[in-house]
This record gives sequence, C-alpha cells and structure tokens, in this order.
Amino acid sequence: MVDPSRYQPEFFAAWETFADEIQRIFNNGEQDAQTRPTQVTPGLFAPAAAVANPQPSAQGDATPADSAALKSAPPPAQAARQEQYVRAILAVAELLYVIGQRDVAMRFHLLAEALQDRAEGKDHPLFAVQKRRGRQFDTSEIWRLRASLCIGIQYLIASGMEQDKAITFVVRKYRTQLQRLRDEDRGQGSDLKSSIGTWLKTFASEEVRNDAAQWTYRTELRQLEEIKTSTDGTRLQQAGLNLIEKTAMRAAQALKPPKT
Repeated sequence: MVDPSRYQPEFFAAWETFADEIQRIFNNGEQDAQTRPTQVTPGLFAPAAAVANPQPSAQGDATPADSAALKSAPPPAQAARQEQYVRAILAVAELLYVIGQRDVAMRFHLLAEALQDRAEGKDHPLFAVQKRRGRQFDTSEIWRLRASLCIGIQYLIASGMEQDKAITFVVRKYRTQLQRLRDEDRGQGSDLKSSIGTWLKTFASEEVRNDAAQWTYRTELRQLEEIKTSTDGTRLQQAGLNLIEKTAMRAAQALKPPKT
C-alpha cells in the first residue's frame, strides 16, 4: 500500500534537501571540514557526526590495533572517495528518516558506519568476503567502463570507420585516461591498443566473466543494431565519440584495487 505521506509537502522539501546534499557531495569535491554536513536527526543517528567526520586519535593513545589499521587503510584518493559514499549513504538515511521510514533508515546508517570502518582500515562483517586463490579479477566498475568503450567503438565502426582506425584514434586521443582500464600483467595485450582489441573480441564472443558488464555490452549492441540502418553515419559517429569521451573521463577517476 502506498504511503500518502510520501506525497505531502514535507516529502518534497526533504527530497530537495537530499538532492542538494548529493549534489554537494559528488560535484563540489573536497569541502572545508566546517561546511561538511555532520548533523542528522537527533535520537536515531547520534553517532553520525563521528561517521561523517572521523577524528584521528592522539598520537599518545595509539595502540597496536591502530597501527595495523593504519597500514591497511586505503590510499588518500580512495579514502576520499569512500568518504563521499559514506556521506551519500547518510543523506539517504536522513531522507528515509524524515519521511517516516525509520527502520530502513537505521539500516542505511549502519551501512554508512560499516563503510567508514573500512575506509579507516578496520574489518567489518558487512564487507567480509571469502578470499579466492590466484589473481584478483578487475572490479565491475572497470569492466563496465570497458563495455562502454567497446560500444563507443562499435558506433564508430557502424558509421563506416574501420576497426583498426577506430582503435588507433581512441588510443591517440585518450591514452592517458584509458590506461586505468588495463593491466599488462593479466594477458590483455602488450599495450593499450592490443588490450582494446582483446576486449572487443571478448565481449563479442560472450566470454567476459563479469555478468553485469557483458549484459551492458549485449544490450547496448542490440540497440545499435536496431538504429544503425535508419541513422546516418555522421550521427552514429558523433554518438560514438560522445560515449568514448564520457567513458575516458570516468576511467580517469576510476580506482583500481591494490595488487595483492
């Protein structure tokens, strides 16, 4: 049953506050600590300030456990990104609390706490995973970006450009950004150009081990097949160029897991 309160003026006011907060978190980059939102609804989220703005322990109070946590803590860029997501999850929790979904709000708050613990190098049951032997596979984010890149190249090919020329163009223009998508130690080719060729073949043959990325590629390729006969080459090429540029910009911000 739909809760009528969700459509009251209070809901829209809460939603606008939430939307503004998400905009600040992800679009404004690092803010001064005094401007960061650390206050949430009293009572339910008492420790929220500590989650959103953790304070380091005094040097004299350091323990062996603190030292171990420091050693396992993520590098600064990754920690900053994790903090963004902690604050975003807290914003979701606040929105849910305001519209009366307190039980669900608490779950999101606990998720924010768990992620903050991980950002500080502390183990947490919510993020406990069974370690596998052998090499570590690339993240879903990396594979989705590879899928988007390959689809962008497929648009260029559909516009009449030869595959080799399309790959050469992409490498020449976005080599620096796209290097984050490859790992020369994992059999993806000796350079970026050969890596992209390998990804194209792997996606085309449905051999990608990341199901989400393979599904993305398959779906987008099906859409391209549906429109390419009724769309002129210039528009197809521009669509491909736009997608490749956006993918390169996202790739430049992607964080690869540390090698083990």
